[in-house]
Amino acid sequence: MTARMLYDALRERGIEAPIYGCTLYQPGVMLGLRIRDGCVQISDLWVSPTLRGQGHGRTLLRNTVLPLADHFGVPLRLRVCAFDRRGGTGMTDPQLRRWYEALGFAPTRGTWMRRQPRAAA
Repeated sequence: MTARMLYDALRERGIEAPIYGCTLYQPGVMLGLRIRDGCVQISDLWVSPTLRGQGHGRTLLRNTVLPLADHFGVPLRLRVCAFDRRGGTGMTDPQLRRWYEALGFAPTRGTWMRRQPRAAA
């Protein structure tokens, strides 16, 4: 399954993952992935409040996750939901939607977004 190959490739690049889970970690950044219906669903993307606004989440997606999804031909999907707004440090849903759109995700229905794999140049 190509979705599983994407997950394994992320682990090979030094992103740690618990044995039974699908949550990938880098210092101060957590990315939850679930494999569903031949698609990889991003279930969570969390950046430590002290690191927000510095590009850590964008770098993880743009430099690692998106190129591997393209390489393996795996679509990505997610539901826009700002889950950490304590103290006003996280993005709002509209800000988050625009942030994902800038990374190539397109709205599908409701709060869901999807990114199709891009062909290699």
